[in-house]
Amino acid sequence: MEQNKGFWYADWSFPIFVGLLSAGVFAGTHMYYLYGIGAFNEVAFVAMLKAGIDTGAYGAVAAFGASFLFARIIEGSLVGILDIGGAIQTGVGLGVPALLLGAGFVFPVANFAASLVTGLVLGLAIGYIIILARKFTIKPERFHLRCGRHGWGPVTPQAVSSDR
Repeated sequence: MEQNKGFWYADWSFPIFVGLLSAGVFAGTHMYYLYGIGAFNEVAFVAMLKAGIDTGAYGAVAAFGASFLFARIIEGSLVGILDIGGAIQTGVGLGVPALLLGAGFVFPVANFAASLVTGLVLGLAIGYIIILARKFTIKPERFHLRCGRHGWGPVTPQAVSSDR
């Protein structure tokens, strides 16, 4: 069991998980773009994408999805958890495809293999950005949450010495 923790809890495995999730979600958007079924998101959000596909105006869904993705990347590096609904489903599943379609790049959304590769690359990039931001913003050796005599809070040298 301890050997498995090396992979499941390692920083380097996080981008792999995010990449695989993103590949699947982006491929789902490909299915929706071609066949009208398969998007991994809420009905109201997918309706914005449908309106963009019908009219060619992707501004609303692109801004909505990209802002979700940006906010969740910042939040993920601070909290250590990536919100799958906001970052992956809305950001990668709606925002990025809408940005690509709005810019005239149809191939990554219209081709299944290209959608898998695009989603994988986006997910790997998101995962590595979160890991890098986490390394430079929160130093694990200086900030750990714990529950001790004094309740939840950061572990500081003073708190450690007062517990002894």
